[in-house]
Amino acid sequence: MADNVAYTPGSGAQIATDGIDADGSHAQLVKLAISTDGSRTLIPAEATNGLDVDVTRVQGVVHVDDNSGSLTVDGTVVVTSITNPVTVADGGGAISVDDGAGSLTVDGTVTANQGAGAAASGSWPVKISDGTDTVGISTVSATKALKVDVVQQTGGGAQADKSAFVEGTGVVAVAGGVVNDTIGADPAEDQAAALRLNPKRGLHVNIRKLDGTELGISTAPLRVDPTDTTAQTVKLKDSSGTAFSRSNPLPVEIAPSTGTVWRTHNAYSASQTDQTIKTPTSGKKLYIQGIIITPTAAGIVKITDGADASTTYLYFGTTPASCPPIVIIFAQPTPLGAVDNILRYTTGSGATGDIIAWGNEI
Repeated sequence: MADNVAYTPGSGAQIATDGIDADGSHAQLVKLAISTDGSRTLIPAEATNGLDVDVTRVQGVVHVDDNSGSLTVDGTVVVTSITNPVTVADGGGAISVDDGAGSLTVDGTVTANQGAGAAASGSWPVKISDGTDTVGISTVSATKALKVDVVQQTGGGAQADKSAFVEGTGVVAVAGGVVNDTIGADPAEDQAAALRLNPKRGLHVNIRKLDGTELGISTAPLRVDPTDTTAQTVKLKDSSGTAFSRSNPLPVEIAPSTGTVWRTHNAYSASQTDQTIKTPTSGKKLYIQGIIITPTAAGIVKITDGADASTTYLYFGTTPASCPPIVIIFAQPTPLGAVDNILRYTTGSGATGDIIAWGNEI
């Protein structure tokens, strides 16, 4: 069928048309209206923005595309009653905004220009922020890394330096180490370093004093002897590991003393008390090796370690008048009870004779 419908002008109202071809053809001008039967309501429109459209009634997928540049939305964009995902694309990459089924509200200005789009194998620049501060970046061995604070959590993680520790609930970190017997350089003050292990995974330890001085070396040997007054128990064993006992006695060699040798002679008479045989040099102790008593008359003779008392006797006896010399030789040098103690004698009624004694003082 041919286009156009012939119309012969007559009397009455004119129909608005727009001449469109040189052959005299016209296009009728029409206004859109919405209405019920018997009435009409014109659809709003204006010369600048054109016909008003209600986008809230759009169903399905909406695509906004500026074909490669940046897309900026100024003002407030409110999208309600979404039943399907909304996709915003810049032509190269794609940003998808999907609330699933609820409502999506964007306040302020939305700018889609966050850097050039990248290929699927590349990356898109992103800033991480809480709205005020932006996450920092550190350089670690020429590699960029996010600055991250490690927050302590119950049951894991590490504990802060000098923080309180509660037994049973405090958090500690499991320590590890490395076997490294050829360390290139020692860590400096206030530097962290890995613990050193031996090949059997034992922690390598250098014994040191509180001030850090190393012990167990030639210039600072490790002391193992007791230094206080508390008695220490020591068990001696022979080369086979058998403890010394009555049936396995400890061999002892009596060596000559390095102290000063002394000898003395005293004549005694009857009824003398606490008479001096030998006084040691001040600050030294007497060691007795032998005593010879030669009586010339009968009577009691006592040789004592200090003053005459039942607990200080080295010899106590009654000698007859015709008694031969009494010789006392000690199996080993026998010390007096204390430094500066004096070797003494006491005699009874009628006793006379001579005393010879010798030994060392140390």
